[in-house]
Amino acid sequence: MILGISPRTVQYHLEQIYRKLGVQTRTAAVRRALEILGLLRQ
Repeated sequence: MILGISPRTVQYHLEQIYRKLGVQTRTAAVRRALEILGLLRQ
């Protein structure tokens, strides 16, 4: 609402981010981002 874009636009951009990270959920995207940044111990 603050940015003046529709929820569908947000969903589209999230889907593109998930695709680039090779994940399917927001939680998996966060985990993958932390791995990429070296902030997650395995």
